Amino acid sequence: MSWMQGNTQNYFSNNQDENFLKYLGDVFQFSLAGRTGTNNSKYSYFLLKPHPRPGQRFGLSGEILALYAPYAEIQARSIIDAQELQQTFKERVHPVWNILITDDPNTRENLDRLTAGKDLETYSIPFSRSELEAKPQAEFIYERLEQYIKGRDLFAFQSALQSDTFFFGRKGIVDRL
Repeated sequence: MSWMQGNTQNYFSNNQDENFLKYLGDVFQFSLAGRTGTNNSKYSYFLLKPHPRPGQRFGLSGEILALYAPYAEIQARSIIDAQELQQTFKERVHPVWNILITDDPNTRENLDRLTAGKDLETYSIPFSRSELEAKPQAEFIYERLEQYIKGRDLFAFQSALQSDTFFFGRKGIVDRL
């Protein structure tokens, strides 16, 4: 199965320094690629359509936004910019999850530190550039998705939900309960 469709082949031909992202292609198909930015930040963004197996396994229908922030340290502004870009594509992308890729070798720890105790509208699944440059197998990506999507306890009293964001697509479960 091809990992690219639409304009993405042309995008990666013109931006070969981002070819490390192709390892996400074992789990997702790149359907759109582009560049965006704010006052001080420049990003590459991608819309990823999960292959059937991960789509069913993680309940990801439609596409998921991936944002590459080529900065040595993850910043709060990258999280906010990912949320804003997610709103731009709200008709196409998953309303809760996005993928955030940075050059920060401690992306996971720093993202967890920046978002600790906050009830956000959207949540990022972090990857570092070095993790993707190490040519990971699909199982590595599955494990990260599992950790962030399924590893969150929706009913934990330690971090009670402030909004119904995480109940998206779970009406059937609530009705059964």
